[in-house]
Amino acid sequence: METTALYRPDTLRLRDALHEWGMQHIRPYAREVDKTKQMPANLADIRAACPLKQWSMAVADQGLIEGEAFYGGDLDGNYVLAAVVCEALFYCDPWAYGVLPGSTIVFKVIEAIGTDEQKARWLTPEAKKALGDGAFALTEPHFGSDPSQVATTARREGDTWVLNGSKMYCSDGSTAGNIVVFATLDKSLGNAGIRAFLVEPKKTPGFHVVRENEDKLGVRNWVTSSLSFEDAVIPYENMLGDPEGPARGLFGALSMLNDSRPLVSAYALGIGAASLQYFTDWHAQNHQYFSKLDNLRIEDEVRSMRHTLASARRMIYHSCRLKDAGQPSRFESSAAKTAAPQAAEQVCRRVVELMGPEGASEEHLVEKWYRDVKIFDIFEGSGQIHRILMGREVFGAGK
Repeated sequence: METTALYRPDTLRLRDALHEWGMQHIRPYAREVDKTKQMPANLADIRAACPLKQWSMAVADQGLIEGEAFYGGDLDGNYVLAAVVCEALFYCDPWAYGVLPGSTIVFKVIEAIGTDEQKARWLTPEAKKALGDGAFALTEPHFGSDPSQVATTARREGDTWVLNGSKMYCSDGSTAGNIVVFATLDKSLGNAGIRAFLVEPKKTPGFHVVRENEDKLGVRNWVTSSLSFEDAVIPYENMLGDPEGPARGLFGALSMLNDSRPLVSAYALGIGAASLQYFTDWHAQNHQYFSKLDNLRIEDEVRSMRHTLASARRMIYHSCRLKDAGQPSRFESSAAKTAAPQAAEQVCRRVVELMGPEGASEEHLVEKWYRDVKIFDIFEGSGQIHRILMGREVFGAGK
């Protein structure tokens, strides 16, 4: 990974410590995890060796590193620090995601649209611990990027809600202690009829895990589940937000993804940087098999790909610095999400092409990374959707 002037000194030390740990404990298991779709048997030992002391997806603690030298050091802000961690881990391999503690996405939805009573009930340290890791159930079999097509229904019966429908590609859906589920009260109302509901699977009759982990192109060990709700009964107060107030269920909940999109972009960037460095090392060992002209062309392409990734990196960290400063960053977040995953995918694809038959061989990780990187342009809003959002932001549409 290249060293840039983007970060403060101890942030660089954090990145380098993660990189050293990951190349020793993460990269060697990359192929195994891809094939088995399971974590290594010694996962506990791998986690114990990780230099991260604690971690939250969107808010990193300033005391992240083991060792007194890192406490109170010259670190960047929380979101920049989070993006650095994400890029460093994914540079080693995307399965490193499974080393981190579970998602806090449900708590962020509650913060975004919950009532004061709901926040007091579910956002205390004790309540968060009791709820456990969370999941976000939006996608359904018949739609991808258009959430207005939600067909899962919610109807009121006395002091309960009854959910019926299905969800797919729900990250950690089969293991989560709590799930935010999007359902419609009235399909004819479109977006205005969609609300968010907090479902605790163990307490919900009618909740079923149809498939624990979908078969998919890449990031195969990431648990993405298929779920169903068959007259699933939840308490009335588990509708997030005021049931009698304006419908903020869909867009209110989706707005909090603005926090995580730069981090998703950093995931992709780490994969792209890994692929480029892998090719650079491979070419250094095999340059004699290329003509002088081909080697000059390859050197020029490598420089161009480095520049492409560096430009995407600056977009990510600009967005994160705005977040750390408490400034609006919706446009910048979408810009980073549009640029970085596509740049990383282009790099991964070109590396496979430049390596020829070896690029498609399981002897090398570049074919795996090419499969892994594709999803990051799709989930949490595809590149096409974010270009639309950026246009609306520029022209003031929807305000």
